[in-house]
Amino acid sequence: HRLALPFARLRAQGHLLDFGADDLALDEAGVQALGERIGVSTSPEERAALRARTEGWPAATYLALRSVASPARGRQLIDFRGTEASVAEYMRSELLESLDPGTQWWLRRASVLDVMNGPLCDAALGTTGSLARLRQLDANNLFVNAIDGHREAFRFHRLFRDMLHDQLEEQEPGAAAEVNARAAAWAAAHEAPEQ
Repeated sequence: HRLALPFARLRAQGHLLDFGADDLALDEAGVQALGERIGVSTSPEERAALRARTEGWPAATYLALRSVASPARGRQLIDFRGTEASVAEYMRSELLESLDPGTQWWLRRASVLDVMNGPLCDAALGTTGSLARLRQLDANNLFVNAIDGHREAFRFHRLFRDMLHDQLEEQEPGAAAEVNARAAAWAAAHEAPEQ
């Protein structure tokens, strides 16, 4: 919950220091240090791949490193995804379970899209109000991140998208193709072939 403080005024006066996810993200040296701390040595390639996949998210990095610490498991850092059991369970229990079924449905279907904006999501998912939903998810730090200064274009955190897309395939086989077809039709109608 946000504190009832005048954040905008404090920020404008230079009395507020903001820390975002990028500021708290681990770099490759942080990945190496965390691995060493729990007894897992990593190659430069593994550190780079893990940093890219987790986007420096400390909890996911820790879970990935722990997953390869077990002798029964092969080294999977290069291919680590959000479908790995420990990180998928973490995201389900910490992020999804507190959301209403409608939002969970929306997130699963939106996971098909690389970049999201309100009109595209409304068309692809057959809904309305997607821009407001995207902005709310971003404001609530639910692994939906604005990628422009106007908060009109968004993307999922890579691991969260992996997990959501996996759930979509499991719970609604064929839904991804439907969402893709609607998204392609919208992109063609709006002369946005890159989308």
